[in-house]
Amino acid sequence: MFREGKKGYIGKSMSVRASMAYNGGKMPISKWTKAAIIEACTEFLEENEIESKITLAEIKKLSVATLKERFLSLDSWHHTGAFYQETYFYELNKYAFDLDYEFYAKIDAANKEKARAKKEEKENNPFYQQQLAAKRLKRQCKELYVYTKYKTFNGLQRAIESGKITIDDVYAMKAERLNQLDYIHENKQRIMKIDVWIRQNALNRLNEEGFKSVKDAIKWLKSIGYTPNKPFVIK
Repeated sequence: MFREGKKGYIGKSMSVRASMAYNGGKMPISKWTKAAIIEACTEFLEENEIESKITLAEIKKLSVATLKERFLSLDSWHHTGAFYQETYFYELNKYAFDLDYEFYAKIDAANKEKARAKKEEKENNPFYQQQLAAKRLKRQCKELYVYTKYKTFNGLQRAIESGKITIDDVYAMKAERLNQLDYIHENKQRIMKIDVWIRQNALNRLNEEGFKSVKDAIKWLKSIGYTPNKPFVIK
């Protein structure tokens, strides 16, 4: 396997040799998607007159795990990223075409069974389920905290985890806030006029709208969730 010395770097992304490897059809394993591997196989078969024992149609039937395992081979490592980490680069395994679909189908079936068993093991693992629930709650809190009194999603998440509030309570708050916003938008002109009259202390105008005092008008605006500085946004 080829290893590089210090021969120059391109910005903060990769070494010159890493860039050359990319241009030569070599990439880190994470970049080799199923589509990329099939494209590389297509180009190789079109550019080289070889007798392949497996067709492109058959290659496309294989899982990405099998394709990465059998149709790629380790070529070299290069420095990449701002911290010059060592990254292994892979290229198309040209000897993969010497074996037929039946050979790969057995490997593919075994890989799929391993993946199924691994998934089942995770699903039955309490610790994994706890992690999954924590991630799900974090996503929900990022979306929902703006409908609550909490200033950050972390604050909302801690409140839920400590039992101060439930996620169902938060969804109810969201529904209520959206209803408030609908009402505010539908009555936008009237609400803005009332807001102005409060600032002007125009009690006679407020009386015409059914308010006995400025305080009553302010209380009403608060009850519908109207925020003077941000009247038509979520919070």
